[in-house]
Amino acid sequence: MLVAAAVAMSVDELARGGSGRIHIRAIGERALPLAGAILTILIVVALLVTTLVGLIFAVAFLVWHAITTQTCVIERRSARAALGRSRELVRHHAWRVFAITAVATGIGLATGPIVGLAVLFASSASLGAIDIVSSVVYAVVMPYVSIVLALLFFDLRAAQSGSRT
Repeated sequence: MLVAAAVAMSVDELARGGSGRIHIRAIGERALPLAGAILTILIVVALLVTTLVGLIFAVAFLVWHAITTQTCVIERRSARAALGRSRELVRHHAWRVFAITAVATGIGLATGPIVGLAVLFASSASLGAIDIVSSVVYAVVMPYVSIVLALLFFDLRAAQSGSRT
């Protein structure tokens, strides 16, 4: 959550012509609203996935709220407002948001275990070392997923305002 927030702030600063530096104090100011939004998403999804029909709605709910972190951090919105803003931006682009989010997140989540398996079969390293390698790869790759989602947020916002070229 905090890495995605930091990446969103950094991408926003770069888009404004800044250095892209991460400001810890600014992240701290957004932590509570962001935690509230993420907690809301987690609770709703946990309740929805208890049934087969609910699983479909859970996926739809996740797509509608795929850029909640970015709306909360970049636009400095409350938890509830960030959830609504994400839905508003995704509304007419749900399939595109689903595809981009699924591919980026899928690659991000799969990279660590795939590298771990490759190291397992290619070396005689201990399982602990392989786990560390896999975790480091995961930690390096996930900020790139956050960059993709931040750029998606900017693209959706530009499409809404009609200024997308």
